[in-house]
Amino acid sequence: MNNVNRLLEMVKRPQQAKRKPSNFALYWAWLFYNATALLFDVIAAGTVYAMMGKFAYAALTFAAGFLPLLMHEFLYTRAYASGMQKVLAVIGAGLSVVTILGVGVLAGIVNILGFTAQNSTVLEIAMIITLVLVAGAHGLIAAVYFYIDDGIKANQVRAESVAYHERRIEDIQRAKDILALAEQGAKDEDEISSKYGGIEVLNEIMGQLRGDAITHTSSAVAKPVNNREQDDDELPDPDWREWMQGYESARGAGKQSDPMLYQAGVPVPLPSMREDSA
Repeated sequence: MNNVNRLLEMVKRPQQAKRKPSNFALYWAWLFYNATALLFDVIAAGTVYAMMGKFAYAALTFAAGFLPLLMHEFLYTRAYASGMQKVLAVIGAGLSVVTILGVGVLAGIVNILGFTAQNSTVLEIAMIITLVLVAGAHGLIAAVYFYIDDGIKANQVRAESVAYHERRIEDIQRAKDILALAEQGAKDEDEISSKYGGIEVLNEIMGQLRGDAITHTSSAVAKPVNNREQDDDELPDPDWREWMQGYESARGAGKQSDPMLYQAGVPVPLPSMREDSA
């Protein structure tokens, strides 16, 4: 048995060394079809420039052909690309290839056969419309690709959440400011009420400041205060009627006593006439 094994080893063909796997052929294919697409696009751009004499239209040829082709290739191979995004990338790449081939073939026909002035105008219009529509379609595909991305949607949700809470904090701060002002106003009202025996005086003054009591005040001053036969209904307000009664009593008392001013049931002493004369 040992001799048999030895003979087998002697007659066997030498094994070839194992080679490591390589993606050279894959990358070569990628370079080849991109170089072909670029060549067609350059020819088409040159033809468009020769026909129209404007560099902008030649640049538009690249914007509708080779440049979006590269973009869609990178978008397809993106690590975070979803299934829908890959479908959009394939559609965009196919549209680029069709545009490059169509414009390239048309440019070749024009360069070989030539064209008349009338055909030139029609051809220019057709090429401009085609290039503009195709470039716009690529832009739309790229926008949809961007906005359906999971990472972009997550960032939008986070930004909306942060904005909501920031706005809520601002609203709470405004509410706190309003409550603080309301509390201060309540304290001031209590202080005035305790000092003057009621809140009626403050209400009267606030009404005058707002313009609510201007008409009543002017009409009350215009009427003679010493006419006791006037109709009580003509007086604007019961508080003013009490004030006028107190004022008449003070006039009758003269210099013998200190008159009291009654307004809304709150006694407020008037300064003595003796002190005024002094």
